Amino acid sequence: MVTTVCWVRHGETDWNREGRLQGQEDVPLNEHGRMQAAQCARHVAAMPWDAMVASPLSRARDTAEVIAREAGLSPLPLWPDLMERHYGDGEGLTIAERRRRFPDGVIPGVESDAAFGRRIEAALARLARDYSGQRVLVVAHGGTINGVLGIVAQGQVGTVHEVLANCSLSWTVHDGARWELGAYNQRVG
Repeated sequence: MVTTVCWVRHGETDWNREGRLQGQEDVPLNEHGRMQAAQCARHVAAMPWDAMVASPLSRARDTAEVIAREAGLSPLPLWPDLMERHYGDGEGLTIAERRRRFPDGVIPGVESDAAFGRRIEAALARLARDYSGQRVLVVAHGGTINGVLGIVAQGQVGTVHEVLANCSLSWTVHDGARWELGAYNQRVG
C-alpha cells in the first residue's frame, strides 16, 4: 500500500516579505499569499486526492481551506504536530535584529532539535498509519517541511538552509515500510 503525500508550504505573509522569523506566531496570509493559495489550489485540484490535513496556524489553515474548496476536500483536520518550529524570543525578529539581540546565537525558548524532530516523526508515522494507500495533501510550514525532507532524505536535502518557496510542493511516498523523497520545492505557476 503506497501512501503519497504532497507537502504544500503556506502562502506568503507580511512577515515572510519582511524577513521576520514567524515560528509559532499566528501571522495571517497577506493578499499575495491568498493569490498564491488560489493558484496552488487550481494546480493541485486537477490531481486525485483522498484527504488533506494542515497545521492549525492561520497561514497554513487558510491556505489549506482555499485548496480544500477548489479540490472538493473536507473536513480539514488540523494537526498541532505540523506547526512550525517554536523559535522562542527570536520570533518576530529579522536576521539583523536577532544578531543584534543575541550576538552569541543563543536564542532563549527555541524548541530543541530533538523535540522538533519527534513532532515531525510523529506526523509522518500518523500519515503512514491513518492514510495508508491514500493520496494526501499536507499544508504546513517551511521549517516543518524541511524537517520532513531531512528525515526522509537522511539529511541530503531539507536542511534549515533550504529555502522553500511559498505554496511550493514537495513529495514523499511511503511504501509500507519506509519513506522516500520525490520532487521538492516545486513552484506552482
